[in-house]
Amino acid sequence: MRAGVGGYGGMPAFNAVAVTDKNIADMVVYLATLPPNEARVAQHGTVVAGNLINGQKLYAANCASCHGAGGQGGVGPELAGENTRKDTAGTILWNKNPILPMPTLYPKPLSEKNVADVAAFVESPSCPES
Repeated sequence: MRAGVGGYGGMPAFNAVAVTDKNIADMVVYLATLPPNEARVAQHGTVVAGNLINGQKLYAANCASCHGAGGQGGVGPELAGENTRKDTAGTILWNKNPILPMPTLYPKPLSEKNVADVAAFVESPSCPES
């Protein structure tokens, strides 16, 4: 939290005035009580399982022109290693509610299932450069 997490849409750094050491310790204790991401997703029903092959096709058609065919970035930021910055639920949320300059592709041309498919591809080791 002190250094932040870089990248497009990352978390900013917080100094000791904004977030105290006690705040950080309390957050660590709280986070340790949460189930793994997969269990949280199933529990809250926020993510449907994505289809990797369809996600790869949708990525090529809708995302590669900005993020690069291999996720290396270009007009849009690099997506290689995105699975270390966001979990699948976070990637889906971002794609459904992007911040400019990223275009809004949900609900058209990408459906809820399409967004889950793209997220499955981007989050997987199948995504080039991941």
